[in-house]
Amino acid sequence: MRTLLTGVLVALIWPMGGVQAAQTPDFETVRKQGAEAVLALADKRHNDFTTRQWRFKMVLKPKSGESRSMLVSVREKNRKLRLVRFEAPGDVKGMSVLIRGKKTMYVYSPQTDNVRRVATHARRQTFMGSDLTFDDMSQIDFSVDFLARFGKETATHIWFDLTRKAESPTQWKRLRVRLDKKWFLLDRVEYFEGSRAVKTQTRYAPKQEGDVAYYSKVVFKDVASGHKTAILMLSQKINVNLPDSLFTKRSLVRGL
Repeated sequence: MRTLLTGVLVALIWPMGGVQAAQTPDFETVRKQGAEAVLALADKRHNDFTTRQWRFKMVLKPKSGESRSMLVSVREKNRKLRLVRFEAPGDVKGMSVLIRGKKTMYVYSPQTDNVRRVATHARRQTFMGSDLTFDDMSQIDFSVDFLARFGKETATHIWFDLTRKAESPTQWKRLRVRLDKKWFLLDRVEYFEGSRAVKTQTRYAPKQEGDVAYYSKVVFKDVASGHKTAILMLSQKINVNLPDSLFTKRSLVRGL
């Protein structure tokens, strides 16, 4: 059962991408450096910015029944700081999360006007019926947390088998990720518990706006239940002015 927590989603998240299309690497050239070098460069492609400000629509889709939508804004800096705020609907408006690196996460609830730190043991829990855990929200660069080796390959894609590094705090011991050779972007992630894939993340519809390329849709799916969480990109700005003071507990409460 998904646990209703006072927290917030990202992508994602995670990393829909904000990359310089003119600098797309040649896969065959980079392959010679090994799997971990390819993964590190793919991470850079997804997060090639100093700051980013973006908004997305999050849609929770049960296998049966009605969907639920939320509007979310995100500000990020230096691939370590992230501030996430819910803008709508009214029952979640103002709910916010501040992420500082891999180990520090604060949650603000306007209903209680309270800030709390998310404990390590709580990061495996999911949020508000979505298919993401708190730990997923702090995942930015896969190469920081995982060792990589090449997996199955087709003419257009190559898989990587990822194993958690001993020093990493991430909850997942094993992942599989797939690289689109043309875009040099990761378009699929599979999350494992033991030998079973329990969750998937699929990224769709790459777009290019000027020099920036990105995925405009990301879907997380719980394999057992069929429940899905869709992230739909609405807008983004790269390398805008975001002061350090924005990423503080004080700012979290004040709603700046």
